[in-house]
Formats: sequence, C-alpha cells, structure tokens
Amino acid sequence: MNNDLSYYSNLREEILYLVPYQASNILDIGCATGNFGKSIKQRQKAHVTGIEINQKIAQIAKQNIDDVYIGNVESQVLLLNDNSYDCIVLADVLEHLKNPEQILTQLSKKITDQGLFLISIPNFSNYHVIDKIIFGKFAYQSSGILDKTHIKFFTKSSIIDMLNNIGLEIQSFDYAINLVKINTDIIKAIENYGIDIKVFLQESEYSQYFVTAKKSTNYSLINKMFDNRINIVDRLFIALKNNLNTSILKNEILKHTDQENILSLYCLSYLFSINNEYKISISILEKILLTKKLNKDICAIFSYNLKKLNDLNLSTYFTNRIAIVSDYSPIKEILYNYPLN
Repeated sequence: MNNDLSYYSNLREEILYLVPYQASNILDIGCATGNFGKSIKQRQKAHVTGIEINQKIAQIAKQNIDDVYIGNVESQVLLLNDNSYDCIVLADVLEHLKNPEQILTQLSKKITDQGLFLISIPNFSNYHVIDKIIFGKFAYQSSGILDKTHIKFFTKSSIIDMLNNIGLEIQSFDYAINLVKINTDIIKAIENYGIDIKVFLQESEYSQYFVTAKKSTNYSLINKMFDNRINIVDRLFIALKNNLNTSILKNEILKHTDQENILSLYCLSYLFSINNEYKISISILEKILLTKKLNKDICAIFSYNLKKLNDLNLSTYFTNRIAIVSDYSPIKEILYNYPLN
C-alpha cells in the first residue's frame, strides 16, 4: 500500500467533467482523500459516498465528502444498498482488484437502471510499456501504468470485452495521449508481423482510457448467466434464446462449476462446439465417455466435431452409434432447438 499523501490527493479534473450534472447520489470507489468528491460537491448538489482502504487517508476523506466506508472494495460493496447510486466512479481502481468483473457485477446491483459508471484505466499497450517488454526492462514503478500496486492490466479490447461480458453498455470511450518517439526498428518489425501499424501507433500513444457505461437492456438476462442457483441447462437456454454472448456462460461454468458434473460437461462441450473450439469440445466429451453415459446427442456432438476436424472415419463411427445408444439426454431440448449445423 502506498502511504505517500500526494499519491491520494489528485483532483482528477480530466474525470470530473464526465460526472453528470444531474447526478445527486454518487459513489466514489477508491475515494482517496476525497478531493475529487469535494470538487463534485462544490460544482453541484450531490451526496458523495466513498470507499477507501487506507485508514489514514480515509480519515482525511471524511472531512471532504458525506460518507466514507473504510476497507477493501470486496467487503465494503456488500454493505451498500441496492439501486441507490446514479453515478459510480472507479478512477484507476480496477487494475488494483483481483476480480474486477466480479466487483463490477456487484456494483451493477447498486446503481440505478439509468445510472452511469465512470471508469478510468491505464493502457497497458502504451508504447512505454511495450518498449520495456521488448528490451527486457519490465519493472514496476511507484506510480503510473506499471504502478507496483497494479495486479491487473488492460488494453482497449480487454476493457470492452470485460464490460460487455457483464452486461454494461459503453456510452463513451476517451483517452489521454502521451506523445512518444517510437523506435523505427520496432515499427518495421511490427509491420513485418502483419499488424496494422496505424492502429498500433494510435493506441500506443494512449496512456489511459476514460470510459462511461450503463447497464444494457439485456443486463437482467446477462446477470442470470452468473446465477449458479439457476440450472445450467436453463442458463444455456436463456443465452441461446436471447442471442447473448455464450462465452460468458462458458467462462462461468469453467470457473465455478464442478468439472465432474455430467450436466456441466454436456453444456461445455456444446458451447465449445458452437464457438468452433472442436478439439476442446472433444476432450470434454471424452470425459463423459469415461462415465459410460453415452447417448444420441453426445454421439451427434462427437460426430460434428470430428467432421469439422476432417476425421471422417471416426465421425461416421459416432453417426452410426446414434441408432443404438441410449435416448436419454439432459440437453436434448437445447440440441433440438439449437442444432449444430
């Protein structure tokens, strides 16, 4: 933990203008000394609540904003009332968290349906970082992109994926530019590798991204992908029926579900197949084979994957097996309504 007072005292004027003037109940995660919240209160009528892990710094924040929860975000967010805030600020916070997606998902319950997330995140694809990595000089620093307290790193695409995956819809995507002179040899090497040099030069100039986001119209449905109380087959049906990103569910099963559970294995094999990851799907199906619970639909998925991998002989074998194996299948309805083409 950094104990330098100057580290916590930045006014963040580049973020202040993104806070909606009509926002009246604001949550500032990692509020530091509360200077940012104080600036908001000086500009508009608003109740500002902060969360700060550093106890000494939090005592200063109490003098500047209305309420301060002292402790880590993971524990303090559970104490907040649902549907309470019309703006939640995470200024250089997500890179400090072990599971930023989980925290954002929890915070989505605390923000109103029309509330705005305001997020700033350092850009790991900045040229200063790339240059250090290329020449083997990667080292943490006291502040900045390589701040020694950062445990997660983000690029533009990973930020977009993270927000989309938890049902947040991006409203704006801005950036801070840090102009640099790039080594011409590196530019040539990048061009030879087939990377779009214009995109690289542009994104490598950005030191930080500023993102605003709201809960998407599909938020309640996407949130069900994270609800382990709902039967896994029902969650799969919800995803397919509403054209949701099935990688959300795939990742959830991989992270939270017992991999020896046959039902989970059925669904995983299907999800990997529809995402064109045929070899992984087959490896999962092989686990099911070991349980001796083969049925028509598993044979069909086996046959489909093997055909895609041009193993036609083995694909035909499983096609022929369809007629003689058990008819029972926990995902029979899924495959009937959403067959593998």
